[in-house]
Amino acid sequence: MWPRGCQSEADIARIPGVQVIEAADVAPGPRRNVYAFSRETAQRNLYRIPIR
Repeated sequence: MWPRGCQSEADIARIPGVQVIEAADVAPGPRRNVYAFSRETAQRNLYRIPIR
């Protein structure tokens, strides 16, 4: 596709129709605008006592 090869993410982002998704562990869906990704959060208090 590129004579020199792909040098960076910016090279890929310039391809017409490419959509950059700012998430990790992205999985494609049945259509271009449908995808899945994971999100992880943690909640702690000052004394590291588990919050129920």
